[in-house]
Amino acid sequence: MELAVQPELSSLLSEADGVYKLRSRVRSDIRIVQKDLGSLQVDLSKIAEVPAYELDEQTKARAADLRNLYFQIQHDVDNLRDRIRAHRSRMADLQGLKGFAAKISFKIASIWASREFATSIREMKRRLQDSTDRHVSNAMSEVKGPHLDTEDLVGIDCHRERLVNILTEYGATSSQQLKVVAIVGDGPLGKTTLAKVVYDNIAPQFDLKAWVTVSSRSDIINILRSMLQQITQDDQHGDFEEMDPKQLIDKIRKTLKVKRYLIVVDNILDEPECELLKCALIDNNYGSAVLMTSRKRGHIAYFVGSVHELQPLSDVDSRKLLYKRLFGSEDKWPSSELGEIYEKFLERCGGMPSTIITMSRLLADKRSMTRDELYAFYASIYSGLLFDQTIGHDLPHLKTCLLYLSLFPKGCEVNGEHLIWKWLAEGFIHEKESEGRTSQELGGLYLKELLKRDLIQPVDVDADGRVLYWTVKDHELMIAMSTQDNFVTVLSSHVQGRAISSMVKRLSIQGSNVEHQQLEGHLSQVKSLVVSGDTNWIPSLSVLQDLRVLDLGGSQSLQNDDIKDIGSLFHLKCLIIGGKYITHIPEKVGDLLFLETLDLRESGVIELPERIFQIKQLKRLYVNSSTNIPQGIGKLEALLELGDIKISEPNFLKELHNLTKLRILRIAIWSWEDEKLHTYHQQLLENLRSLVQVRQNIQSLSILTCCSIDFMDTPVPDSQWAPPSLKKLEIRHGAFDKLPKWIDSLHVSSLSIEVNELSQDMINVLGKLDNLCFLSLTSKHHPKGKFGMDTDGFKKLEGLQLVSNVMAKMFEPLPDAMQKLKRLKLRFQASLTKDVNHGFSFGLEDLSTLDHLHVEIICFNASHRVVGEAEAAIQGAISCHSGRPNLEIKRVRQENMTNSDEVLDNAQQKPEKEMNNKRSSRKVRVTAKKFRPKKKGVARKYKIVSLQLESHILTLRAL
Repeated sequence: MELAVQPELSSLLSEADGVYKLRSRVRSDIRIVQKDLGSLQVDLSKIAEVPAYELDEQTKARAADLRNLYFQIQHDVDNLRDRIRAHRSRMADLQGLKGFAAKISFKIASIWASREFATSIREMKRRLQDSTDRHVSNAMSEVKGPHLDTEDLVGIDCHRERLVNILTEYGATSSQQLKVVAIVGDGPLGKTTLAKVVYDNIAPQFDLKAWVTVSSRSDIINILRSMLQQITQDDQHGDFEEMDPKQLIDKIRKTLKVKRYLIVVDNILDEPECELLKCALIDNNYGSAVLMTSRKRGHIAYFVGSVHELQPLSDVDSRKLLYKRLFGSEDKWPSSELGEIYEKFLERCGGMPSTIITMSRLLADKRSMTRDELYAFYASIYSGLLFDQTIGHDLPHLKTCLLYLSLFPKGCEVNGEHLIWKWLAEGFIHEKESEGRTSQELGGLYLKELLKRDLIQPVDVDADGRVLYWTVKDHELMIAMSTQDNFVTVLSSHVQGRAISSMVKRLSIQGSNVEHQQLEGHLSQVKSLVVSGDTNWIPSLSVLQDLRVLDLGGSQSLQNDDIKDIGSLFHLKCLIIGGKYITHIPEKVGDLLFLETLDLRESGVIELPERIFQIKQLKRLYVNSSTNIPQGIGKLEALLELGDIKISEPNFLKELHNLTKLRILRIAIWSWEDEKLHTYHQQLLENLRSLVQVRQNIQSLSILTCCSIDFMDTPVPDSQWAPPSLKKLEIRHGAFDKLPKWIDSLHVSSLSIEVNELSQDMINVLGKLDNLCFLSLTSKHHPKGKFGMDTDGFKKLEGLQLVSNVMAKMFEPLPDAMQKLKRLKLRFQASLTKDVNHGFSFGLEDLSTLDHLHVEIICFNASHRVVGEAEAAIQGAISCHSGRPNLEIKRVRQENMTNSDEVLDNAQQKPEKEMNNKRSSRKVRVTAKKFRPKKKGVARKYKIVSLQLESHILTLRAL
């Protein structure tokens, strides 16, 4: 399996030396540990690149032991780094003249800490050097190149002949120059197989030969050393271990200078490797040749003389190859009953020759299976085979990130945002790999890559095209792979009696009545704990001393006592808490010095403890919109994201001015009465504008309110609401009667707003926003405008979401209008829409560039016939669409459909609609005031209930 990132011992050395003033012996030990750990990582990566079914049991066992050793060393290094940083933090707190006694105590503690550090490093060194089997995979790297099955490869002859002709052309002066050819293609297309066939064919014509394979963890020094060992004719291999890259390159050039040589470099990954190899491979005018393979043309395009690109096999050739291998002839076919399942195997092979060959090996002794048996075999192994072969090297921890999904129950819709936070906390994603992107953006790239490889699928997408929730395509596969590599331990009420490893690395507790007796003593090195379902047990947090991720968001049954020991999780970086019964966070949460993410949105937490402001590394803080926030939030200067913060009074916003790194802000204004809002609206507006304008660092602003938002329509200079830094603006639950004057000066790329009645003028104004790529619009009442009436409008719009009780014909675009629109989401109530738009015609067939359409039909008060008419009309419009976009239709509140096939009488619906249209948030508040009891405590409870009622009413009106 893919290893986590190699611990950066050089940075650990630097940090430790700055705090402890290390002795030279300790520095030397760290360098030895770093070298041995690098060798161990390379060897394990070589093993990981061999499919599991090709490894014998002894090799598997040794590899498992080495992986456990690597994991232990890695978590020891992480622990040491955290201890050093905590020590340095205490040192900073003791600066100045005060605390003399504390300084003396700290000095003594520093001496002991320095000795413990040296002892830990020495123990790491001993464990690595005692592991005599750490080069277990060397036997798999034969000098003459890998052993590959080339029998009966479809179409290989023409490729081989062309490459042989290019590489062996010899005689004329011009042809004596060095020839460099690359075989390229994305995926397991048989590049290595083809290279091996060519190598075996022409190798006797060359004086010196070498085959080197570049793995995802290969060190360029090891590549050069391997090449030199293969081409050197004298016995000096021991001397190569001490050579640096320059010496190795010089030695290679000297050896190749007067010989005709053939070098194969398999699986080139990036340009730096090409650059060093280019320095080593001299053009000696002896007709020498270099053959490379690479997934990406860009990695080697500037270096090679000729590129030979492979493409996946066609369906016909794929079928020929599989059936020839299975039945001895491409003309022999299985029965139609079995042919269906064989086609599924072929589909998963994706036209990749090497994958088809491997699949044929696995199916060779399964030819007598029945259809049901073949289906079972398909479900159990197909992805396991492809899993190792479809994960590329462009994103080094892609497989690790995917296996992390096995922590969640089958069918679980995984929050993509939370998932990235957990990857960050575990160290799978690092800022240094981001190449100008934030770590969050890099995490999004990993998700997109997993989607591209068809390993996960999106479940819910927001207005700007960002996937909110994901699910795994083959959950059983993830569990099997994770169990095999001891990546995740799952405790589930559905799976009992499963053996527990002696080293639990990540623990998932799913449901109640789980067997946990075997876990005693195995939890000291758990890095992630995810709890879901109504569980009746979680381990005591005090024993999870190495925990980095604690996700309790999926369980609604946990109590305050379950998190009482939260302060003991010294290394914790990501904490997600859910469940209405957790109402308080212990004060000791302030001891979590390394906590970066705290999400309480799904919890019942009433108030944050003041000690939370001691967590100086906190980057993401989310609470539910009714949580009280004590004064002092401005002390959290590392915050990048903050929400859904309740604004109880205007001056609270002033404190946020200290958060100079804040990029995402979500605020909630729920409990303001009309009188208070009228009194303070100017101050509230000024503080909010100042926060956005002065700091110029907030990129995303969300305002959640059920109060009147007239205060936002106060005339202000356009620039005060439109700083270039603001890329996303969202205003939810409060509707504009008319668009505010400042909205046409926004620079945002994503905008989400609600209006009482969408008009053509509103659409025209929004269409003029130059940078707008994604738009979400909710119209409380029947919309009156249409999109696409202006060819100059919505030039960059890629995604559009429309929500309305009544959905009219919204699209009638001119020929050149809205030419970038790719994704559309509609949500409407079927019964009310039927009254106005009898044929459910929305103009979808006229959106020529549409790629994806998602429709949510609210079935409340609608008959089965009406909902069916709506679905049929939408499907008919898409069938007439020239581009045939991907269509998803979802029924919402299906349980509230009427039993009758007749639509409710209009006369019955009319009074209800009129009542809804006339009802306002102000009237709800007046009613709450009128019947408010005199007792203060009861009044507060009644106010909360009335506000919740108001929110529900407004939500229903939005639907």
